Amino acid sequence: MSKAFSRKISAYLREMGVGRGVLDTMKATPASDIRQIALDDMLTMKLVTSRDTLDILTQAGICRRSPAPPNCREIP
Repeated sequence: MSKAFSRKISAYLREMGVGRGVLDTMKATPASDIRQIALDDMLTMKLVTSRDTLDILTQAGICRRSPAPPNCREIP
């Protein structure tokens, strides 16, 4: 990875609020590999905000609550 690209991607990640560890992990992972990041590392890198699962946002009936959670949308 060139220094110019590294600076550019670093600035982007910083703007998005993502931790420096993401770029370090990218640099340490060969282009021919895929790296799965552990949840604890994702929390440290600020890629996720909690250990909660997607179910808390998508479980059946969640939008029938009153008031409906902010992620629910009414389809006319």
